Amino acid sequence: MDNFVYNKSLRIYISDRSTLFDYSDGCETYLTKVFQNIEHIDPYPIDLQEYIKDWPTKYHLSYMRTNLLEAIKELFDRDWNVLEVGAGTGALTPWLCDTFKHVDCIEGSIDRAKAIGLRTKSRDNVRIFAGDIMNIDFSGHYDLVTLIGVLEYAPFYKPDKDPIFACKDLLIRLEQFVKEDGLLVIAIENKLGAKYFSGCHEDHNGELFSGIMDYPTKSTLTFSRNELEDILRQVGFTNITF
Repeated sequence: MDNFVYNKSLRIYISDRSTLFDYSDGCETYLTKVFQNIEHIDPYPIDLQEYIKDWPTKYHLSYMRTNLLEAIKELFDRDWNVLEVGAGTGALTPWLCDTFKHVDCIEGSIDRAKAIGLRTKSRDNVRIFAGDIMNIDFSGHYDLVTLIGVLEYAPFYKPDKDPIFACKDLLIRLEQFVKEDGLLVIAIENKLGAKYFSGCHEDHNGELFSGIMDYPTKSTLTFSRNELEDILRQVGFTNITF
């Protein structure tokens, strides 16, 4: 971790080599102020529900987010080391800290990394890194790597590459960090979701039927089950469960 500088006041490691992503949905400053005034945030943050005022804040503050990993908790071991890729503002990070021995978070937006630092200030088993996962060499291997709401954005940050290849590059990178008997947990929208056939706009680009009829060039993209399984097998993952 020689290329990171630790900022004690922010509780985050900032890369001096990789490019940070200026990704924002506009509520990072608001969330930072909320987290500053709360000493300890539970993994099921019921108390944070009063601060929800729109969709972005609901996404970041809803206690229901943790149900995603709770559903497969029986697969986990308390002594595991975890890498959370694209941790956002830390919606799942307190749950990971309370469930596992050690958690490393990597987030491309420094504003969001700051929010994670505040959200987990009462925990001592977490490290937060602000940087690009593609340019970071994490020493050692992890028992669990989480990729939640991230894979679909890989093409957005690699506009010079074919979108599928951008996703593959990210998965190949993460495969290096997962132990031979470890887990990579991916959560991503199903591009063939019933709501899209019913006329709902695609979640990421707001267009009608764009996932079903093929995404625009250089767009974020999601996959069908068969497509995602094919991509995972092509990059080296063979034991796949949905």
